[in-house]
Amino acid sequence: MTKFSKLDINTILKSGTDYWNNWRKLNPELEIDLTGNIYDGLKMKFGADLSSINFGNCKFINCDFSGANLQNSNFQKTDFLGTSLRKTNCHHTKFCSSKIKKCTFDRASLEGADFSKTLILDSNFCITNATGLNLKDAILERLEYPTNGTEAEMFGTSILELSFAKNLELINKKSHSFLLKYITGVYEYINKQGQKDEFKLYRDNEFISSIFIDSVPEERSKEYFTSSINQINSIYNLINNSVVPNDLIVVTEYINAKLLKELKENPNKIHELHWRGFEELIAEILASYGWKVTLTAKTRDNGFDIFAINKDISGVQQSWLIECKKWSIDRPVGIDVIRSLYTVKNDLSVGNIMLATSSYFSPEVYKYQSSKFDLDLRDYSKVIDWINDYKPNPNGKLYIKQNRLICP
Repeated sequence: MTKFSKLDINTILKSGTDYWNNWRKLNPELEIDLTGNIYDGLKMKFGADLSSINFGNCKFINCDFSGANLQNSNFQKTDFLGTSLRKTNCHHTKFCSSKIKKCTFDRASLEGADFSKTLILDSNFCITNATGLNLKDAILERLEYPTNGTEAEMFGTSILELSFAKNLELINKKSHSFLLKYITGVYEYINKQGQKDEFKLYRDNEFISSIFIDSVPEERSKEYFTSSINQINSIYNLINNSVVPNDLIVVTEYINAKLLKELKENPNKIHELHWRGFEELIAEILASYGWKVTLTAKTRDNGFDIFAINKDISGVQQSWLIECKKWSIDRPVGIDVIRSLYTVKNDLSVGNIMLATSSYFSPEVYKYQSSKFDLDLRDYSKVIDWINDYKPNPNGKLYIKQNRLICP
């Protein structure tokens, strides 16, 4: 196989779409690494094969990739300014941790693309395929994107498209205003009187039909579509402090009124609880005080067990991360656990943290707490005090769901 330097490949790239495509056909097995380059005014438009290329840490200024195939390429930590990605195929393309400003993704297909931790500013994001699009920790600001049905028709797309993205509820907190506006618009759209079959609305959209030749692909099955609509409804209701849909609520496996009564009569039985049962216990106790509580999934990797919202006596809303340690009575909770929870707190910009345990805290932990106003500690004796004071509260809301609660 002929060896090509990065300079050689760049020269070929700048020779135009036809020359480039022919060269790629002659070298189908070549792994192309163009990391760290700066491209100003590069034009590789309709039909250009830019798939499976490593463009990491590059800069693209006033470039035009309209209609190009960027599938499976890597653009991590790359800067885009004034660049057109209109009608591109960006299936499973990585844009993680990139900065995108004054660009257009008009009618680009972003199935499975990764925009996690990406900053997108002042850009057109009227995409056509967001199935599996990852927006975790992405910052979306001042975007052209339809937030109601009328705008969607003007942009030639569907307002429902973004509902197919994954981690939509986990976009960066700086983008919550965009998320709230979008979720509110799509919620109103899909719940208009007479619009009962949202899948039919999507399938019959003229633009969508033209893209998919009058048929919705298998991955857009009615079941998949319905789950996306449920996600929209759920996020909307949570953001607006509304009643949580039944499909979000899971029956608790360990905590019930009978067990709480037994714990009051025999506090030591708390050590017989399953660790999940201890989490459910703390969640239910907080709910009994009128808190809104979300218990994370069993297989979580969030770094915390419970997310909770309460209001102080002045009506000010406060957010909490709560970690539960169901440990044996002779095993103290040390400072490392507290520091780890603070890291998660800072990452998520949550106001306060609480650590509840069936054991006790080391002296180091109490010394650490003395300088903290946002840390609450609940050891075995305080948890037992909670149990003794427990009374079910009809206004307390306990949500046991798969994803953490997102609040405006």
